[in-house]
Formats: sequence, structure tokens, C-alpha cells
Amino acid sequence: MNRPVRRRVLLSASAFGLLAVLGLVVWLVAGGWQKVKSQQGEEVAENTGQTDTGPEEELTRRVAELRADAALVERRRDELFASLEAVPPEHPLFRSAYRDIIIISASELNRMAMFTANPGFAGAMGGKDSERGWFFSRLADLVRKYPRVCLPVVVELLGHPDPNVQGVATGCLELNIISSSSSAKFIESFLAVAPLIVAGVAGSDEAVARYVQFLAVVTGQKREVAASLTPMLRHPRPHVQVMAAEVFGSGYGQLAPKAVLELAVLFRDERHQAMYFAMSRSLKRIPRWWESTEGKQAVAVIAQPLSDPDKRRTAVDLLEPVGPEARAAIPYAVQVLQKADNEGRLEALRLLLATSPDAKATARAVPQLIELLRRQGDGFRTDNQVAREYQCRMEALKVLKALGPEAKAAAPAVKELAEVKNTNLRTAAVDTLKAIAP
Repeated sequence: MNRPVRRRVLLSASAFGLLAVLGLVVWLVAGGWQKVKSQQGEEVAENTGQTDTGPEEELTRRVAELRADAALVERRRDELFASLEAVPPEHPLFRSAYRDIIIISASELNRMAMFTANPGFAGAMGGKDSERGWFFSRLADLVRKYPRVCLPVVVELLGHPDPNVQGVATGCLELNIISSSSSAKFIESFLAVAPLIVAGVAGSDEAVARYVQFLAVVTGQKREVAASLTPMLRHPRPHVQVMAAEVFGSGYGQLAPKAVLELAVLFRDERHQAMYFAMSRSLKRIPRWWESTEGKQAVAVIAQPLSDPDKRRTAVDLLEPVGPEARAAIPYAVQVLQKADNEGRLEALRLLLATSPDAKATARAVPQLIELLRRQGDGFRTDNQVAREYQCRMEALKVLKALGPEAKAAAPAVKELAEVKNTNLRTAAVDTLKAIAP
């Protein structure tokens, strides 16, 4: 090999060797940097609690941390909710973790007494209160975003033995009803859990009352919820029954005809005075409540308390608008004419005047009306008693006049009053005679 060629070979070998050395140096440097970077990442993970795990494992670890220290409600809130929403909501872990977060954090959240049903309360709070308000708002917001998953959890926790947990669940539900009552997705999910609320009532009277109020909010949306409220009227706690009655009396009674009969039965209840006031108030607010099949049955039920002096006026107030359809009450009105005092008789006459368009049915009271026209008080009578007797005769004449020929048997008694000195009574008797014996 000549000298120039050998020189070129040596130069080429040297160049390749130098390149190999440089490549080795670059490889070593890059590998060391990656190692250092990896070590730093591990140190950061140790300090921040982050590890390179799947979303399920990460969420499980976060919940375990919160269980060990509920104060993390404030310090790790972002990481906790980020881990929760990293898991698909249809995954069973999402539901169980959401439930655990509410239970674990309940004491911390309720310590600030935040559940005031005010959607803007979280932002209005300052300092730590704002931290807790933010946390609670996130819990409630998950119900809005994932009602099919989170709403059943909240409903279940309404009956939790810990009142703090009840408070958080109540707040989540109440806040969403206030802000999302028109959301079709929320309403659909609420309808799905409404039977659970009715069937699984638990907790204090106050909590149960809230359930009824919550149901009332969406009752106007779907007939099914109104029907599911009816069992509340049979709840063992009178307080709950009254709350349910108020719901039906607030414009939703027509959606559940069976509730009308339940209200009538409770009106007859002898145990609680407040009960029949609440039931009668609710029935009065239900337009034409007597027209359904259950309403017709309710008329007969409401008529029975006519014999009770304490309930008589309220019963007549309910039955008077029914008019001739209240014919089932006529026998009870007749009994009142026979046995009650003049105050009671006036109430019975008011009812008979309302049923008088059904002359044949009301005519069964004619014998008692005749007796009332001829009734004379015994012994000394006060001015008030005399006035009541006069009123009874005037009202009896009105009923007889309305009955027309069906009351012709009363003609002799009416003629007697047509000859009295009292001008008003005499004039009324003459007009009645013209109607019953033309």
C-alpha cells in the first residue's frame, strides 16, 4: 500500500473512532439526565401524593386520604374532584366514591351551617368559609351533571343516621331543585327516585317534610310524582301527612284523584284537630275535587262529621260548593235538624239549600223543615235565641221554596207563618206558598 492511501485509511479510522466516542458521550449524558429527571419526578410524586397510576387507583387513594383526615376537604379539594371526574360516571367506583366523599366530609361542611338553599352562598363567603362553600358547591354540581348516578346517592343519604350527612344530602338536593327544576334531565332522574323517597322515608320530621317539599317542586311536571305522593297521606307521622296535604292543596290535587279520598278520610280523623283543618284547607284549593270517582266517595266521607259540632261548619263549607252532587250528605243534615241546636240547624239548612236543585233527594228533609217552622222555644229565651229561631225559620222557608212542588206537604205550616205579625217572615211565607202550592 502506498503512503497516500495508508494515510487516508488512518484518517478515516480516526474520524470513525472520534464519532463513536462522541456518540457514546452523548448517550451517557442523555441517559443520566433522564435518570435524574425520573428521580426528581419520584420526589415530586412523594411530596404531592401523585403517582403514575390509573384513574381508579388514584381515586381510591384520594378517598382513603380524606377518610384519614377530613381536613383535606380544604387542602386537597382540586385533586380530589379531578380524580373523581377522571373516572367515568358509569363506573361503580364513581358512585361509591361520591357517596364516601359526602359521608366523610359531612362534619366539616355542616360545621359552618351552610345549607341555606341559597345558590349564591358559596361565592359570598370569605376565607375558609368560601373554601367549604366551594367544596359543597362541587358536590351539588355533580348532582346536576350526573343526576342518574348522583341523585340516587343523595336520596339514599337523606335517611342516613348522621344528621350531618343528612344536611349535606339535603343541601345538594335542595340547591339543584332551586337551580335545575326546569332541567329535563334532572326531572327525569328525579322521577326515577321519587318512589324511593316515598317508600324509604327515614330521619326526622323536618327531613321528611323536606322530601315532600322537594316532590312538590316537580309535581307540576309529571302526574306520576303526584300519584307517588299519595302514600305520604298515610304516613304514621301527622306532621308529614299535613305537609303532603299542603302539597296537594297547592295546585297539584287534580293530578292525583286518589289523594282527594285520602284527604277526606283524614278530615274525619278524630286524633288531631290540626289534621282536619289542614285537610279541609287543601280540599278547598283543589278545583272541583268532587267530580272524580274518588271525589264522589269523598263527599259521603266528609258528610259524616256533620254530627260533630266542632267540624260541622267546616264540613258544610266543603260540601256547599258541591251542590246537588252532595246528596249523600242529606241524611246527616236531617239528623242535625232533629238533634242539634239552632247554630247547628243553620249549618244544616245551608247545606240543604245547596242540594235543593236535586229536589227529590232533598225532599226527604221536608218533615224536619215543617217541625222547624212550628218549633216554639220552651220557657225564657234570650234575645240571641229568639234571633236564631227567626233565622232558622227564614232559612227553612228558602229551602222549601227552592224545592217547589216537592215540598207541598209543608203548605199548612207555611200558611201559619203567612199570618204572623213579623213582616219579613210573613212575606217570605207567602212567596214560599206560591212556589210549593201554586
